[in-house]
Amino acid sequence: SVMMIYWTLVMGMLTLLVERRMFPMPVAYAAAFVVAWRFPEHRYAAAAGANFVAAATTLSIWSRRATERAMRRGV
Repeated sequence: SVMMIYWTLVMGMLTLLVERRMFPMPVAYAAAFVVAWRFPEHRYAAAAGANFVAAATTLSIWSRRATERAMRRGV
């Protein structure tokens, strides 16, 4: 569960410094930490859920279609 706090901090810094649309990632890792802390037997499922949120968020932000849409808007 300590690693989830680490990843919460890493994803939070990415959100602040690189891309603000990544905000679901530190929230997911913080929630995974709380679940792992409260229910240690579910720590792997919590980590897997946070990893899924990270992958889905990254794909939705940096997919080719999303990048083209952002370029057209001038973001």
